[in-house]
Amino acid sequence: MPDLFANSELERQKQKEISRFLRKAPIEAYVTGHKKPDRYGRHEAFLAHLKDGNEILLQDSLVAKGLARVLTDSLEDDCADHLLSIEATARKTQKGLWKEAAYRLKKADDLHLSAIVSTYQIVSGIVLSVHRKADGTSYVNFGDNWYEDFTISLGKKGLQSWEAKNKFLDDLQNKPIYVRGWVEDRGGPLIELQNASQLTVAGETKSLGDTR
Repeated sequence: MPDLFANSELERQKQKEISRFLRKAPIEAYVTGHKKPDRYGRHEAFLAHLKDGNEILLQDSLVAKGLARVLTDSLEDDCADHLLSIEATARKTQKGLWKEAAYRLKKADDLHLSAIVSTYQIVSGIVLSVHRKADGTSYVNFGDNWYEDFTISLGKKGLQSWEAKNKFLDDLQNKPIYVRGWVEDRGGPLIELQNASQLTVAGETKSLGDTR
C-alpha cells in the first residue's frame, strides 16, 4: 500500500488506525509472495485479528477509510479484487486521501508529467491503439505521439498475466480503462504493467467499477 503521506493529518489518522488495530490481540501476520523489500525497505504482510470467528484485516480497514491505496503487485487475483472493491467505494465516497488532488484519479489526456513522475497513480482514459513489437513488448497508447502521450507498457510476463485473465490485448482499442502503477518518464508518462490486476476495463469488473 504505497502511501507515505505529505498530509500530516492523513498520516496521523493512518497511524492512529494502525495503533488501534494492533491493540486487538491476538494478531496474526501473513507475509505475501514478495520476498524482497519495496523501495522503502518494507516487507509486505497482511495483519489480522479474530472477531466472532472471522479474520479482520488491517488492510481492509485502512483501504475502507481512505488511508491507503491498493498495490496489486504481489496479490492473488481474488485478494486484489476484494481490496480493489473496497477501494472503489472509498474513492466514490471521497474518504481520506481521495479528497486530495494528489491521489485522485488522473486523466490520460491531462497528465502533467513533472508533477507525477516516480509517484504511484491510478490513470483512466480511452485506448487509442495497441502496438506489439517483435521483441515481445506491447504498448497501449492513449494518443498519437508515443513520445509525449500517456502509455502503458507490457513485457512478456505482464502480457501473459493480463491475457490469461482477460481477452486479447488488442480488444482494448476504444475501450475506457483504468491502470495503476508507478509513473515513469520515458519521453512521456508511462506505467509498466506487471500483473493483470493493474489494468481494468471500466464497467466490466466489480473491482474498480466505473467510478470517478
